[in-house]
Amino acid sequence: MKKIFLFLIFLVFLQVVYAHSALDFVPVEEEEHLHISDILIWINIILIVLLLIIQIISQKKKEKKYKAMKYGLIAIILVIMVWQIFVEEPPTSEIIEGFQANGKIVELNMTSFNFGYEPNNFTVSAGDTVRLNINNLDFTHTFSIYELGINEVLYPKSIKTIEFIAFKKGEFPIFCGIEGHRISGMEGIFVVK
Repeated sequence: MKKIFLFLIFLVFLQVVYAHSALDFVPVEEEEHLHISDILIWINIILIVLLLIIQIISQKKKEKKYKAMKYGLIAIILVIMVWQIFVEEPPTSEIIEGFQANGKIVELNMTSFNFGYEPNNFTVSAGDTVRLNINNLDFTHTFSIYELGINEVLYPKSIKTIEFIAFKKGEFPIFCGIEGHRISGMEGIFVVK
């Protein structure tokens, strides 16, 4: 049974790694939000502790009902881990009902670096399809516009093209979601008229 516990703990570790790599970098506005992946991880940790308690009790009392409970808990833990792979986070924004793209494609270029974007202000029209080419000059950053559902990782010394429709009017903050980058100046404004 010790091998099973070690294996389950290893699987929970993999579950944590998978959850965080799937989420990449969470926008600052969402830091306090509990994601589905986090809930599943906590459920599995609680189930493993419960399994450990049942194992200790079953060693004192040699009853068959504990064996069934242990295997049942192991099955639930494994099902949750597999389910997590297929669970998608709800979208951060929804398209406004009745919204239609205008067919216009706007090509924009930006450079990201420690700690800024250049340029850091853009203006487009509602309905425009935006094709944003970002040249990241140094370390890993993100490009996030929370209200438009954009949260993209910018890998070191690479160019990333992000394409989206400006479906909501307003002035929206652009920022890097990596801890400490936004407060250091990696932010801007994206205006949709």
